[in-house]
Amino acid sequence: MKTHFHPSVCPHCGKTYDSLLSACPHCLKSNEDPSSRKFDQFVVLPFWRQILLFFLGWMGFQVIALVVSEILYLQGADPAWSKAELEAFLSSAPYLGPLHFIAYAVLFLALSLCLWDGWKKTLKSFASAKGYLWGLAAFAAQYAFGIVYGILLQVILAALGMEYATNANQGTLDVIIQGYPVLSLLIFGFVGPFCEELTYRVGLFSFAGRFGKVVAYVGSALVFALIHFDFEAFGNPEALAVEFYNLPSYLFAGLSLGFAYDKGGFAGGFVAHALNNCLSVFASMGE
Repeated sequence: MKTHFHPSVCPHCGKTYDSLLSACPHCLKSNEDPSSRKFDQFVVLPFWRQILLFFLGWMGFQVIALVVSEILYLQGADPAWSKAELEAFLSSAPYLGPLHFIAYAVLFLALSLCLWDGWKKTLKSFASAKGYLWGLAAFAAQYAFGIVYGILLQVILAALGMEYATNANQGTLDVIIQGYPVLSLLIFGFVGPFCEELTYRVGLFSFAGRFGKVVAYVGSALVFALIHFDFEAFGNPEALAVEFYNLPSYLFAGLSLGFAYDKGGFAGGFVAHALNNCLSVFASMGE
């Protein structure tokens, strides 16, 4: 299997450059390897920076959220509270809202620093209509899948004598949106998608693409789906069932966002992600 880790050597100027690039950045002569054309829409960064973006966005968010949660807990929790009162506080908008807003804001700054000199490469796709069109196409595909899968799922659940329920991830977001609708639209509609596209498309998808497009699509879609899966549901059959029957929606979202990025660059993935999240925020506001 051909991989793209070894740099290409330009036969014209003799300088080396990332083999994902379809042209030498030094003399602008075309890369003689035709397979490099497949990555024209990628944000091409050194592979170590792609790994760093992924782990910073994935694990970094968890660490940041953990630190922020401890601060909010110490400031807001009363030692005299009962277990029920403490659980109510930890599942309330005044706790969950600031936790997610601050964590995403800090993550945005961290990812921006990690991107460093890659900003121009990341944002250049917004100058072309291609990114917006592929983003709209991916959003439309997600919307259509949601309708079709939702209908099929309702039929299956009804046959099993079960009722549909949102998973833990969406339930948490609904609580926050009801408490902070405007901030939720800003953070979950734009900042969150920006961070996640840097993490899972510019970082993970681009890195995995060095092993091949199939690896990029499958790997990034699985990881994207699993970050929205509540593993604490194991041990609770009902909650676990909810997590599993909501999983296909996240898998399809991961695949379609990867497709938007592959075809339309960062702009494609961001537009599709932002539109989908904004729609979800507005839908939650209307409940």
